[in-house]
Amino acid sequence: MLQHFCGFSFLPNLSARNETKQKQKSPTAAAMGEDRITRDVLLSPDERYDVWEIKRVERPHLMDFENEEEEDDAETDAGADNGEPLPLVDGCDLRGWRRSGLVDVSPCTRAALRVGQGCTLMRRESQLPVLSSRSLSRWNELRARLLAPPPPCREPARIGAREAVALPHHPWFERENLPVVLEGLTETWRATETCTLSSLVEAFGETQWRFSDTHGATMALSSYQKYVGSLEGLTDDAPLAVYDSQLEGDGRASLLGDYSVPGCFAAPDLFRAMAGDEIKGDDDDDVDDDSEDDSDDDENENENRPELPPYRWILIGPARSGTGLHIDPLGTHAWVTLLEGAKRWVLFPYGTDPSSIGMGDPQVPSAVWFSGGWYERALEAHPGAVEVLQLPGETVYVPAGWPHLVLNLDLSTAITHNYATEFPSLERILGAAEREEPGLVSAWRDWLRKERPSFCEKAGASFGSSARREGSLAPPSDAE
Repeated sequence: MLQHFCGFSFLPNLSARNETKQKQKSPTAAAMGEDRITRDVLLSPDERYDVWEIKRVERPHLMDFENEEEEDDAETDAGADNGEPLPLVDGCDLRGWRRSGLVDVSPCTRAALRVGQGCTLMRRESQLPVLSSRSLSRWNELRARLLAPPPPCREPARIGAREAVALPHHPWFERENLPVVLEGLTETWRATETCTLSSLVEAFGETQWRFSDTHGATMALSSYQKYVGSLEGLTDDAPLAVYDSQLEGDGRASLLGDYSVPGCFAAPDLFRAMAGDEIKGDDDDDVDDDSEDDSDDDENENENRPELPPYRWILIGPARSGTGLHIDPLGTHAWVTLLEGAKRWVLFPYGTDPSSIGMGDPQVPSAVWFSGGWYERALEAHPGAVEVLQLPGETVYVPAGWPHLVLNLDLSTAITHNYATEFPSLERILGAAEREEPGLVSAWRDWLRKERPSFCEKAGASFGSSARREGSLAPPSDAE
């Protein structure tokens, strides 16, 4: 019945449910010399809906793409007037997520995506559609290009393991606000084993994981693993990726002890310190030690302090997922350590015109940006752009204010922190905070005047002008 409905043949479903990647050849495929990939992954109707809901809130503009094709649907439904059976659909297929065509989707595959592989019919037939490896040729060609090392003129400085572990707080690259790659910082981390996707699914597979801090949609990690290996995950231009910052409230809090903040990034974070969540560092002398007499006042101040944005995440995403062009919030720096997989980065210097690099709203997914012509045009227009091929165990430092994007070339997991320091200037941080979190600025400025007066002196007596050095990439002379 299903074969007749689709008009194309299906290969039998493979039995090993825990395998998400297998290859086999049908006689026809062998005769054509074409490998065919089958997936023994069945998303239940509820799981399909979870995926649909997250997609809906992640990229609502792609819902309009569905409306553009309603006319085609009407023509298809008209077949019922001729006695033909109506197609069975579950309404969870968002075709806009495949509009760039990074993976070639056949009519048979489209039909299966609309029906839903976990529907009763599919289970009764015990069959799954086949995705031809030829369908992935466009992505595979792009991936092969991006797995090659960047040109030396585009690569940032690389700091070897021995030097990286000995770096002081506020290292030279933070002061100069330049990207670097650090090696060997994960040698003592348990996270290299506990934070791979397979380990996380084993330990926290039924826990709900977040996909963004801008919406509350969640999914069980076991369902996400199935999505990644399903026909839907394999054909989306830019598949869903986990970005979870809310790890403290459940058993996942144990993961926070499986890694440590690299020493060069462990100076006090100027935002976290205001919230009382401070890593002690070199600036402790600036703090008033007479805290016992003011304990009641401190408690009242803590209650009145504004809630701070998230600052640390676990990132999980399959090939073609990633993050489009953006600037990290509130003038913060970031470090990103890769635990498994491979990532390709492009970073543009502070002050780069967003329109000249394809940065805007809605955000262009990184897979589409790399494949749609922006990659070549942006690099040609900006000789100061930096490229990184990041492999497991490497840490990328992202300087404050640099637009950047990241593309996962393989299934990847990573840990990242954002943090604020006095470099390249407090005024730049204030300028960003005034634009993005105006409710935070007044409290933070008052806290700095009280608890970090030396910083305010460096920024100038007024400590209120956020535009004086906004056009400069170099650190201000009074902060060196």
